[in-house]
Amino acid sequence: MKKPSDPDKNNKAERDTTAGLGDSSIRKTFFPQIHRHVQELREEIKERKRVEDELRESQDLLHTVMNSTKDAMIAIGEDGLITTFNAAAEQMFGRTEKEMMGRPLDLLMPEEYRPRHREFIKSYFATGKPDNAIGKFVELPGLTRDGTMFPMEISLSPGVYGGKKFVISVARDITDRKRVEVEREKLMQAEAELDQER
Repeated sequence: MKKPSDPDKNNKAERDTTAGLGDSSIRKTFFPQIHRHVQELREEIKERKRVEDELRESQDLLHTVMNSTKDAMIAIGEDGLITTFNAAAEQMFGRTEKEMMGRPLDLLMPEEYRPRHREFIKSYFATGKPDNAIGKFVELPGLTRDGTMFPMEISLSPGVYGGKKFVISVARDITDRKRVEVEREKLMQAEAELDQER
C-alpha cells in the first residue's frame, strides 16, 4: 500500500523552489522591466496632463475673448445644433447660453426662414454647397425671445475641430444703421422735391 505524501514536506519543497527563483532570477529579470514600464507610464501621464492643461488654458482664453467681443458669435455643428453662444448673442436675442446650447439655430430667425435654412445646413455639411454666403456679409432678420424681429448682418466661417465640421457666425444688430439709412433717404427725397418746386 502506497504511503500518502506529507503535505508539509510538499509545501516546503514548493516554497524552497519559488524562493530560490524569487531571490535571484525573477527579480533580476522582471524588476527592471517593471520599473521601466512604471516610469514610462508616469511620463505618459505627465505629458497627458500637460496637454490637457494647455488645452484648458486655450479654451479658457477663447471663451474670454468670445465673451468680451461686442458681436454675437454662434457656432453650429454638422447636426445644425448650437455649440457656442457667447454673451453678446445672449444680449442680442434675449436668450441664455444654457438655454440655447444643443438647440437648433433656426430658433433665432423668423419661422418662414426655417425650412430653407435647415435644407441649407443639411446640404452644406454633406456637399459643401451652397457656399455663396460663406466668407461674406449677409443681411437677415433675427428673432428675439419675445418675438421681436430686427435686422442683423452676419458673416459665416467654416472650420474643423476634433475631426468634425462646424460653422461659426458673427452677427451684428444693424437696427440703428438701418434707421439712419431710412432717415437719409427721406431727407434726400425731401430735398429733391424742394428742388423741383423751385
